[in-house]
Amino acid sequence: MDSYKIALYLDETYPDTPALLPPESRVFQTSFQHALGDVLHTRVVPLLLHQIAKPLNPRSRDYFIETREAFLGCKLEELSPPGSEKNAAQWVAMEKAFGVVASWIESAGDGRLLLSGGGPDGEDGKVTHADTDLAGVLIAMRVLLGVDSKEWERIEGFDEAVDLNIQVYRVQHNRAQYRSNIQSGLRLDQVSRLGHCNTVPVEMATSETDVIILYDIPSTVPGNAWSANTWKTRFALNYKGIPYRTQWVEYPDIAPLLTSLGVSPNTPSTWTFPYTLPAIYDPRTRTVLMDSIKIARYLDETYPDTPA
Repeated sequence: MDSYKIALYLDETYPDTPALLPPESRVFQTSFQHALGDVLHTRVVPLLLHQIAKPLNPRSRDYFIETREAFLGCKLEELSPPGSEKNAAQWVAMEKAFGVVASWIESAGDGRLLLSGGGPDGEDGKVTHADTDLAGVLIAMRVLLGVDSKEWERIEGFDEAVDLNIQVYRVQHNRAQYRSNIQSGLRLDQVSRLGHCNTVPVEMATSETDVIILYDIPSTVPGNAWSANTWKTRFALNYKGIPYRTQWVEYPDIAPLLTSLGVSPNTPSTWTFPYTLPAIYDPRTRTVLMDSIKIARYLDETYPDTPA
């Protein structure tokens, strides 16, 4: 349920793969994730929450609306009514938030576009979990708002903030041998073409039942994947070149599934429910994780021959 824990797990369990959370960066990346949540996520969620229900399958849509409105005590549309002064102020706040995040990276003074360094083509840079966090937010916004929408067009006009973060989509550009996983790069114009499974050839000794299962929420969007949180884990698996398959789970089935797998619930907060995705199951170690950072760490340590 937390992409950070998932990332940690992947690093630790797959130490032959590229590490998303090198030990020397974990304090920084944990701090970055909390700062990103406070600065950016809190501005994005109120604008997007009512959009999330639209592409969901009917059963998930009804469950999502009912539970979220009961939890929040209002209609989802009331969080950010289109055309209202509240909505206008939220857009201004979100644009400023993107600028703040961009300023963190620009403070390095070397023109980097990834947190660890590297230019537009990723030279001299390594992808980190923090990069996938930024990428996940923008992919979710693009998918939920629609690439041809006025809202997405407005986001594309956020000057250096989005200019900077759009490059995060190229999270596999500096590992040519892994490009086949993402059909030549995770660019904005290719998001809808991504399938639910990477394309790393599975060794003859590996059967489909031996590969990691990524649990995700289905929708009507191309490729099904839409969630910022699960995109972070997809990035981690693709970047590391670890074979996996997706098991789609409707919203009402998430809690029963995770409970049956022995997962402890999250501590609820304003935007976090007790049981959420992403989650992975690794049959090699019989491990279940629901935190993207723990997953990334697990992959780094368990598959050390893949990019860190």
